[in-house]
Amino acid sequence: AAVRSDAGAAARWHAELLRVQGDYGSSFARSAGIMALAAGDPAAAVGHLDESYAFTRDAGYRPEHAWCCSDLAEALLARGEPGDTARAGELLREGQALALGLGMHPLLARIAAGLERLGPGRGGSYPDRLTAREVDVLRLVTRGFSNKEIAFDLRLSVNTVTTHLKHIRAKTGCSNRAETVAYGIRRGLDRA
Repeated sequence: AAVRSDAGAAARWHAELLRVQGDYGSSFARSAGIMALAAGDPAAAVGHLDESYAFTRDAGYRPEHAWCCSDLAEALLARGEPGDTARAGELLREGQALALGLGMHPLLARIAAGLERLGPGRGGSYPDRLTAREVDVLRLVTRGFSNKEIAFDLRLSVNTVTTHLKHIRAKTGCSNRAETVAYGIRRGLDRA
């Protein structure tokens, strides 16, 4: 129903999911949110997806949580209340960090489109003007990889990795590798 943009069918499925949700708790919240959004009720979608966001985050279901970040951002943008755009940008960046770490390429494409919709300065950029490749390097540094391991993993030369790290430190104000790792941990890249 959601893929076909069939609002009537989505509304029926949303009602059915609400009927059985009591038996299954939060496990249907994301599906209910997707159906509510397809049915044209972004406020209900935000409520369901907020529940799914908390559930997947707390349970440590990283792939599902990454998708939920994207779904919730979409619902927030559809709802359009004050603060929704800023939160959508935060969610998209969170989902992007997870998707990068997990190699979820279809989701990365969807998130990139969402960030592009937000435009410059409204969530469409990485923190401290980092590039996507610098975030890739930072993620691996934060996880304890050596420069040689990062080069192998990202199919770069060791010199290119060293240059990326120099740029990362310049942009973030970190003076050494330990500070760079701490910065990455604060940004949640150790879990991505």
